Amino acid sequence: MGINKDILVGIWRDNNAGAEEYGYSISVKMAASYSMQDLAGTWYVMDIKTPQKDYSYPNHFGFDFGTLILQSDGTGLYTCHTSSDPCEPPEDVSGFSISADGIVTTPLWPNEAENFVMGENKNIMIQIFRDNTPGDEHQVFSVFVKKAE
Repeated sequence: MGINKDILVGIWRDNNAGAEEYGYSISVKMAASYSMQDLAGTWYVMDIKTPQKDYSYPNHFGFDFGTLILQSDGTGLYTCHTSSDPCEPPEDVSGFSISADGIVTTPLWPNEAENFVMGENKNIMIQIFRDNTPGDEHQVFSVFVKKAE
């Protein structure tokens, strides 16, 4: 648990022979309310990429680290700084929004899904993204940490 009691990080494992598996989780406490202004700022972004369960696509294992500069209107710029793959040029983004209960949404393509939330102190966001396109099933676990002003 974090010093502000707003985030909980867990790692678990099952060592039973034949059923070995490992996992991790991050839970964030919800604030009383949220607004589009809460999205504004510079966010450090860390992604861990894997194939989805029961699929084996070695090229989907990897990581990214970058910055996302967001405006309160949901537009911004993502810049990759380091990655397991070559970084693409900076990319304009748009369509970010947040509900009053902290659920963040972004534009998705068909076969894509996400779960995306902001924490109580509005300085961390957690995202699980899934691409369910047949033959390309993968997922990305992302942590967004707001840069101090």
